[in-house]
Amino acid sequence: MAPPIQPPSSTKGGCMIAWDIENCPIPTGMTGAEAVRRVKDKILRPTNLQLRDFIAVGDVEKLDRTKRSELQASGLTMIDCASTKKSAADIAIMLEIWK
Repeated sequence: MAPPIQPPSSTKGGCMIAWDIENCPIPTGMTGAEAVRRVKDKILRPTNLQLRDFIAVGDVEKLDRTKRSELQASGLTMIDCASTKKSAADIAIMLEIWK
């Protein structure tokens, strides 16, 4: 059996959350800040992981201006990925993970 793939050494100081905001949008009636808080609570609290980076990838221009502002104010990094290819956000997330 092959040994498990090791992540880049830069990830050893914490975890990265990558959010495909087009395929998993902010729930209706929820603010961007609340969505960020809930994601962090579900992932970080039970694992005691330290957050290194939190990114949202997708066609940022399609987001409501208020929600986009709330997300950025919450410390989330927005990565604009406006493309007609269905897997464009997935590819952008993979590239960010392996930086």
